[in-house]
Amino acid sequence: MSAASKGLFGGPGLAMFAAVPVGSEAMGSSGIQLGPFRLQELAGRGASGQVWKGVYAPVGESAGDPSSRPVAVKVLNVNAGESPRLHEAFRREVQAVATLDHPNVVTVFDYGTIPAEVADAAEEGMAVGNPYLVMEFLDAGTLSSRCGRLTWPNLRRLILGLLDALAHSHARGVLHRDIKPSNVLLSRRGAVLSDFGLGFGLSQDTVNPDRDRLEGTPAYMAPEQFECRWRDYGPWTDLYELGCVAYTLAAGAPPFGRRADVEQLMFSHLHQAPPMLAPTHPVPDGFNDWLDRLLSKRPASRFQRAADAAFALIALDETTPVEEPSIPGWLANSDATVEDMVPTDTLDSPAPIAIALSADGVTLSPHYGSGQRVSSSLGGGALPDSPVPPLPDDWRQALDHHQPEQLLGVGLGLYGLRTIPLVGRQAERDQLWQDLGRVKAQGRAVVTVLRGPSGTGKTRLAQWLCERGHEVGAVHVLRAMHSSVGGALDGMAAMLARHLGCTGLDRGEALERIRELLKGERDLPAGEAEALAELVAVPSEDDLTAEEASRFLRPEAWYVLVQRLLARLCHDRPAILWLDDVQWGLDAIGFTQHLLDQQDTRPVPVLVVMTCRDEALLRGGVHEHWLARLLEHPRAGAIPVEELDAGDRLTLVRELLGLSGEVAGQVEERTAGNPLFAVQLVGDWIQRGVLVPGRRGFNLRSGVELKLPDDLHDVWAVRVDEVLAGRSPEERLSLQLAAALGRLVRANEWEKACAACGVEAAWTLVDPMVARRLARWEGGESNWSLANSVLRESLERLARSDGTWRRVNLAIAAMLEGRADVDSLQRLGRHLLRGEAYERALEPLAAAARARQAMGEYVVVGQLLAEYERALELAVLEEDDPRRGEVLLLRCWHERKTADYDKAAEYSGSLHSLAQKHGWSRLHALCLLELANQAQDHFEAARANQLYREAHAALKEVGDTTNQAQCLLNLAMNYSYSGQLDNSRLCLEQALELFESLGNQIGQGYVLEMYGGLELSRGRAKEATELGRRALAFAENAGHGILQGRILLQLGDAVRLHGDSEEGELLYRRAEAMFRSQGSGLTTIAELYVGVALMEQGQVFQAQPLLERCLREVQEAGRPHFEELIHLALAACVASEGRWSLFANHLEIARRLKKQTGFVDFSIAFAARTAGDAARGEGELVLAKDAYEFCRDEFQALNWRHEVAAMVEKIEAIDDPS
Repeated sequence: MSAASKGLFGGPGLAMFAAVPVGSEAMGSSGIQLGPFRLQELAGRGASGQVWKGVYAPVGESAGDPSSRPVAVKVLNVNAGESPRLHEAFRREVQAVATLDHPNVVTVFDYGTIPAEVADAAEEGMAVGNPYLVMEFLDAGTLSSRCGRLTWPNLRRLILGLLDALAHSHARGVLHRDIKPSNVLLSRRGAVLSDFGLGFGLSQDTVNPDRDRLEGTPAYMAPEQFECRWRDYGPWTDLYELGCVAYTLAAGAPPFGRRADVEQLMFSHLHQAPPMLAPTHPVPDGFNDWLDRLLSKRPASRFQRAADAAFALIALDETTPVEEPSIPGWLANSDATVEDMVPTDTLDSPAPIAIALSADGVTLSPHYGSGQRVSSSLGGGALPDSPVPPLPDDWRQALDHHQPEQLLGVGLGLYGLRTIPLVGRQAERDQLWQDLGRVKAQGRAVVTVLRGPSGTGKTRLAQWLCERGHEVGAVHVLRAMHSSVGGALDGMAAMLARHLGCTGLDRGEALERIRELLKGERDLPAGEAEALAELVAVPSEDDLTAEEASRFLRPEAWYVLVQRLLARLCHDRPAILWLDDVQWGLDAIGFTQHLLDQQDTRPVPVLVVMTCRDEALLRGGVHEHWLARLLEHPRAGAIPVEELDAGDRLTLVRELLGLSGEVAGQVEERTAGNPLFAVQLVGDWIQRGVLVPGRRGFNLRSGVELKLPDDLHDVWAVRVDEVLAGRSPEERLSLQLAAALGRLVRANEWEKACAACGVEAAWTLVDPMVARRLARWEGGESNWSLANSVLRESLERLARSDGTWRRVNLAIAAMLEGRADVDSLQRLGRHLLRGEAYERALEPLAAAARARQAMGEYVVVGQLLAEYERALELAVLEEDDPRRGEVLLLRCWHERKTADYDKAAEYSGSLHSLAQKHGWSRLHALCLLELANQAQDHFEAARANQLYREAHAALKEVGDTTNQAQCLLNLAMNYSYSGQLDNSRLCLEQALELFESLGNQIGQGYVLEMYGGLELSRGRAKEATELGRRALAFAENAGHGILQGRILLQLGDAVRLHGDSEEGELLYRRAEAMFRSQGSGLTTIAELYVGVALMEQGQVFQAQPLLERCLREVQEAGRPHFEELIHLALAACVASEGRWSLFANHLEIARRLKKQTGFVDFSIAFAARTAGDAARGEGELVLAKDAYEFCRDEFQALNWRHEVAAMVEKIEAIDDPS
């Protein structure tokens, strides 16, 4: 029987269904009728609940009818007010087990609350409203009576069955957390896992409410459970418990015993290696090693998937000789008594526990607290090289897929919790599986976009692929969701926070956790943990109000960061990166484009699966543009997901609930092949109570006439109305606030936004919505999500029709007010815009645009500027309001950064005229600075110098110290490019003073780096090195990777100036690694200097191909001053091959580029000198003289008199050999 007389829920502080067998408390010949179930006898009771034995016998059929089916019914007999934790545990079990569909997991049939007539008939132990759960009745007992009595073949078969169940459960996102012999039932189909009362979601989107409680059964708990390290929970947690169960089955007792007190068991599981296995029956030699791997103290040292453990177990010897006869049929033991079902581990060990912890954890006695923590290898090193399971050629089950018994006319209470069946889609599934196989075989990323209208099953297809791949142990899975309103839990940063277990952590906490996770990783770039923490952490209250709260990570930097994380993750198996609703996910599209572009040089085995709602993809919008560009890549493709065909439609409708043929036909006809429409329509009928059981399934109640909704939004509206029926206007408003926050709802934000709106968060709405498939909990009991984006839009429509949409957006804006981080500024501006506070929206939108511009997120900047312009158009402003000019300045910056120089010039010209007309002095000063930057971009040095001087004076007049310092820095750079080194130095002195007054470390670092460059230009390597080291300290303290790379380049130049090209090469390679870690285009510049250093060392065969590649890249990037250097270095390379016409060509191109740029650098002089020496050594004196003259002119521009004299001497020696 299904746990008829055992402790069923381990967490809430009691053995709520303690093992108290009762006699045959029969209820007479008729029993108690509970819907279609007849309760016949009370099989077990505890302090908080009962287990009844009964049969499925619809009214009108006898219990002895051949169609009757034995069932077990759990009833919780305390009300929610008395023990909310017990009710929570019951709800968790129902939600967990209802999502599962596996022969080795107990089957549940229905869920509900006790009606009055049943409570009256039971006389005691049941009250109106008590929850109950109906499940299959299994009468062969539990594993408790089989410990130490199984031969190897039966033991192996049983463990594999449990591993299969766990693989399925984990793939569906459910951890068990209380695996023990008494929670494993026996049946003719094998071991059956039951009792998911401690079920835990694998998606960690929230702080776990049970984080300070110890939950589980101590004899079998994993170390992380004892320490309540819930962020470390994963499949490996259940696998540790399974290891304890396997040990118990083989040896007759758990590794550390049953009878010890909790402190002793805790100490043993945390610090002691398990005793060497002493099996009661022969087992293969490798079985003890297999157990050691499961029982490792460190989660990372265990098998990471149930499939991994199964794969390793299957590899063990099946033919171990058995000396004694096998105990008869644990599978065939159908005559087990109630006593057989009493769990031995409940009788002789501490009951499942729930110990409240102090802030520092469990208070242990000195004896147990003084032990040393075990080494990371303790118990975990036995199978270090266990291979992961191979990817099956076919996604279909090797055996017939389990079809749980469907009892007609039951299951209404579980409808909203069960996993939606996936019918048809064979071709689409085949294609997805082939794409995954291609990733596995080639070790390179592939992108598949699932496209189609709303409700056709795109998300369900992606979910199926992730679950199936996870179940067979073939993949890692990561998922990012997006919504049109851009909520706090949307996007890839939130996805990574979930993956790293950092959800809800501030920067310091996230950094500590990530450092621990990365411990032992080799070849990590400097600052890796800091960068990841920056990306995933929740801004603290201090961060939210700090002036410099914006994340420093540019898109290219976090693209590279995430790519490296994926590469580390995929060292053992590929990953599926599921990006849902990318029609709102520019970050996801941008990252995926970067990932594809890197596959030839830095491949990562990732299948990126995107879902996209075509009707939500704005025609001509930026998302459509970037998605179309992505699909042009040869490793990307799209799969259209259309409406289901007629046959599959009917199959889906029948499988949803067991509808009768006539009712199924009505649903199929109205929903026209849209699966989501069908699911929600049936859910609507359930909630309205219009379905009644019949002999062939559910029928519509007699006399009920239904007006079927016309489209998906109509059915959502009806479903929402059902949830809100009888609710207050405040609760209705609270739900609309949740929808305005986004599809994923962060609990603390919802509560604060509700408070700003003058209402309370309607938490009592969430469970009913979950039961109706309108919402789901996200990894805990705080954060939750709406079922899909269409529902969110329907709630928005409702708010608009109620006239509350403006109010809810202004409430969210009030919640966000005062935050200074860029994400909050962006959200604030958008909510103010939706709240029709157009003038108030301008400043946060502009601030967000400036921050995104500084971070290089130019596509997002374009979106923000369009929203700013819309707010500007709708706001009531005077013609001379400077905010009208602000958008022109932002447009100037944006167009120049995106290389549309004509538009940039057009906007700056308009701004210049309007600023003079309306007296916008600040905007006029910034416009002059922008015009100067444009001139510098076009190598118009004289014009740029003049404009910088004018801008500096104007900025000083308006008191803009920050831009004044930046203007001086740019002017210094422009002077240095044209060889005016003294003027450059004067500008740098003024800029450094201003940056110091501002406390701007990055600015000071840039000034010192440029000072070092000036010293190099004077040939003073020692001084340049000292300045570089000072600059590097500022850059490292500020965490500015780009600046660190620039300084390393300069330090490389300094040692080369001393003649040490080998040391220079090493520094350049460090700079290259830093730039690469930031996703910077300067990576190519560092590589070209590596090539130059190799050329100077005479390593021509290494230098030449590298320089040729760099030449192509700098040409594409439009950097002619670097082209000049490369051509001269290549001239020196081709000299070794005697290719003199090519030598002359490189030299000529370098001369032409010199006239274009006027750029002066000692590396150019050195390369020309090396080329000249190579030509002279081969007797090509004319070419040598040309190269020496080029070198002489460069040294002359640098005013290096000694080197000029040396070049003159070489030229004269050629002219007059005598």
